[in-house]
Amino acid sequence: MERGVDVGELDGDTDVDGVTTMIHSFLIGVSTQLRDGLATATAHTAVDVLLLNRRRAAHPGGG
Repeated sequence: MERGVDVGELDGDTDVDGVTTMIHSFLIGVSTQLRDGLATATAHTAVDVLLLNRRRAAHPGGG
């Protein structure tokens, strides 16, 4: 995340700690669900939604 900010892939005001905490928490939760039988396709959909919402939050005007 920090490298992404440094090279301009992420906005300079990205809350690196907040985003990495969100991703880490998601991974812990989804790994538990996968272990307990969650369908892989459902996990992939969840990742897509997480990333889509992250992009929307980063660019609320659609840019």
